[in-house]
Amino acid sequence: MKVICRYLLHIAGIHPIFVVSLNCLMNITYLIGNGFDINIGLATRYCDFYEYYKQQSSSNKNIAKLKNDIRCNYENWADLEVKLGKYTADFSEETDFESVFEDIQDNLSQYLEKEQKKFQIDKKEEASKIFRKDLYSPYRFLLPADGRLLNTYINESKSIYHWEINIITFNYTNSIELLLKDTDKILYTRKNGTTFSLGTIEHIHGFHNHRMVLGVNDVSQIANEQFRDSRRITDAIIKPQCNSVQKHLVDRNCIELIKQSHIICVYGSSIGDTDKIWWETIGQWLVDVAGFLIIFYRDKEQIHPLRPYKIGLKTESIIDLFLSKTNLDDSQKNKCRNRVIIGYETNIFNLSVK
Repeated sequence: MKVICRYLLHIAGIHPIFVVSLNCLMNITYLIGNGFDINIGLATRYCDFYEYYKQQSSSNKNIAKLKNDIRCNYENWADLEVKLGKYTADFSEETDFESVFEDIQDNLSQYLEKEQKKFQIDKKEEASKIFRKDLYSPYRFLLPADGRLLNTYINESKSIYHWEINIITFNYTNSIELLLKDTDKILYTRKNGTTFSLGTIEHIHGFHNHRMVLGVNDVSQIANEQFRDSRRITDAIIKPQCNSVQKHLVDRNCIELIKQSHIICVYGSSIGDTDKIWWETIGQWLVDVAGFLIIFYRDKEQIHPLRPYKIGLKTESIIDLFLSKTNLDDSQKNKCRNRVIIGYETNIFNLSVK
């Protein structure tokens, strides 16, 4: 078994010496997107919000035009943030776009507040227990070879005795906090003394009622070139800039959490362009730290049980998608590929308790 473990680390590009020499404090960081809230039963898709939004009255002609555009071009609005950047091209006056943007923000805030109040989980204690266990043992949801590789990485060194689990959520809701409310900071202790504890939970895009960050990744995603030079617009809709001008340091904290991680798990995210800064940050982390990245991915088209061999090309395409959102060159991408693991259509965070 020891030989197998060291071989697995070798093919992943991680020498066992690297593991043994690590500090006794290790970090697992989760980046959690809207798929988490959807998975626990909240209607937080953009299409859900649009149904609510279209029913809200407004005397503003620009807002009325926007709602009509959503009705007539529904598919084009599948990703609200991407479309907002493109929709700037429909405006010549900054104040007109600003009124539309702030109306969307205000109504999204009100919608999510109502939706968040609906969050109810029967047998919450059991659901919380499942959530905690999934957080400290993501390898259980991977294909056997990948699971063994990750578990080997966690257990290879007897000097490693403490893993801290941190969460960066892209969501505006407090569903994660509700699930972990009144729970011990120590999630689990193994027989050998290794502990897994809960660290910090950071809301990189704020909350539904406080410092909501909504928009694009950079100026290239703003179609109206005149708006690209306007602080009035860019402070509002370029997400990294919006975070920066608020000076709350949450963005800095999140970057540090990523840099200090040994395992990063992405769940409930489409790896979209409007969050490209985070994929670039993780890409550089893959080069600098040589840790493992796990992407839990759900697909619209599921693989037929009789054709599991298709999982190979599918996972490779997801890895390609992620790496395409980084700033890595081809040589760096090739070196990192073996440390990107795909959890495809898994049951992690399945919190429905019967």
